[in-house]
Amino acid sequence: MHISLHILAEELAVLNMDVLSCERRRGIATFSRMEAEPRDNVLYVATPAEVAQVEVLPRHLALVCNMGSRDIEVLAGVPNLAVIETDESIDAAIGAFGEAFMGISNWDSRMLEAIAAQHEIDSVLAIASERLHNPIALFDSKQALLSYVGELSPNSEGTIWEEVLHNRYAPIEFYSASERAELMRLSRQDWPFRMRPAKNPDRENLSRIIRVNGTSIASVGLVDVNETFTEGQVALVDLVCDRLQMALSMRLGSRPSRDDSSFLLRSILNGNKADKGVVAYHLSLLGWRQAEGFRLIACRLPESESGTLADNSMTKRIANISAHSMTLSFEGCIISMLPCGYSQELEKVVSSATSMGLACAASEQFADIADARIAYDQCLFILDNQQGAGPQPLPDVLEGSPVSAIAGALNPRIFCDETIYGLCAYGYNGDAARGKALVRELYVYLLRGCNSHKAARELFLHRNTLVYHIELLEKLMGVKLDELSTSQTLYLVTSCLIALAEKR
Repeated sequence: MHISLHILAEELAVLNMDVLSCERRRGIATFSRMEAEPRDNVLYVATPAEVAQVEVLPRHLALVCNMGSRDIEVLAGVPNLAVIETDESIDAAIGAFGEAFMGISNWDSRMLEAIAAQHEIDSVLAIASERLHNPIALFDSKQALLSYVGELSPNSEGTIWEEVLHNRYAPIEFYSASERAELMRLSRQDWPFRMRPAKNPDRENLSRIIRVNGTSIASVGLVDVNETFTEGQVALVDLVCDRLQMALSMRLGSRPSRDDSSFLLRSILNGNKADKGVVAYHLSLLGWRQAEGFRLIACRLPESESGTLADNSMTKRIANISAHSMTLSFEGCIISMLPCGYSQELEKVVSSATSMGLACAASEQFADIADARIAYDQCLFILDNQQGAGPQPLPDVLEGSPVSAIAGALNPRIFCDETIYGLCAYGYNGDAARGKALVRELYVYLLRGCNSHKAARELFLHRNTLVYHIELLEKLMGVKLDELSTSQTLYLVTSCLIALAEKR
């Protein structure tokens, strides 16, 4: 989920939040609930007293203080810091955070649904404007007005809307030639940027370019310069533009570029619920199918190079290795996802990353793109706990990991085989009871050293029935159970325990 601290600051009316930094993160946890080492992908909320009691500070931290307090000396070196000044308790502050997260998540999901259902651009803009609190407009590549939503200020004098209102909203080019030249220059640099409309040079308009297949086709902007825009609105325009870029790619009948599909993967990694229509559209145009299964590779960058030109260079090098991979830079890692059929290309990606001196990990196979976040968490666990040089498979890392490292994981599904989890969660051919029964039989069979006689007696089953069920499970998982290593057997036993224990 693309949510910056600036967006949250403006959503929280009951709290006075002073944002000192803005980086996108997913998740939220109180400091007191932190049972393991702090994770980079979680925003922690704490009081100054709690911060003073720990040796290792989280990288991303929101400090809740009493009104007027500025106790931030202990937080030197934390790159993503928010200071929240409030009369409320920390529990009330966290509750407000949660409501803001949920509200923005719902808003973002409705935008994706509108795009997937091929709604008109006006409808997508209408949803976008709910959060922006400022009229938002879509312009063509020459900055002519195409569409806008939102209420304009009663007095249009001195705004970019003055001529639009006088011309009954006819598309016009309201930038001068020199301003358009400046606009094109800025479009080749970082986004978002600010333009000064000709009608009032003292005011600024926030705008960002939309590209389809590498070509600038439109821009999105907050357009009422009588209403100044905020840092949260800058972050929201960034998010809205990404969504509209996807929508316009579909409207124009253009094949989405690999960058567009990478945006979809980034959205899933950030915690968004993947819309099935959007996923199916992107996979079909990439020549991928959900059923073929995927693997995800995470290559951890040195902290000094994350977000730098070196980061971009290494990401491009890894992306160029495989013509079939979806590659992006995410939270200090280079992420590459491939269909399982391209195992040789996967090996090339791992080999190249290792040769560049990057720590590398590959997830277990997963069948649904929506589970890419689970696969990413598997990679993070491997990166944090693997021993020795070179990437190790998850079962081997799991066997050598202390129980505390496993217990401290945020999501138990990290350690769960996908087939086993699916049998417990969705049943076998829709039969939930049979799915769980098969998993219980597998668990006992593995514990008894793959001895069908002992397992059948313990399960009160005829041996032939158990053998038939084990053969069925082997076919579903694509393995021979009596040929597994100790670590692979432990992985399946752990998966059975997690899948049977998890409440649904």
